[in-house]
Amino acid sequence: MPFVLNLILENFHWFKDTTKFSISAGKVYLSSIVNCFDGIIPCWMIKITPVLTFVNHLLDQVVSQLSQIEHPIIHSDTGRDYR
Repeated sequence: MPFVLNLILENFHWFKDTTKFSISAGKVYLSSIVNCFDGIIPCWMIKITPVLTFVNHLLDQVVSQLSQIEHPIIHSDTGRDYR
């Protein structure tokens, strides 16, 4: 049974986060997906605006890495990015 639990945790719980950085040229946003099981970041992007297309592109990239039987649950810190 521990193998099944590890398989579920490893493949199905991800966390999405967007962090804003202020730099001399303005603001930039780092958006990433983190695997909650092992801390690996399978996908990340940097953009100058945190709009819906930014998040959609990130999700499209990470989903393209999955097999057809993998269906992760993605937790997000806020829904603001999805407006």
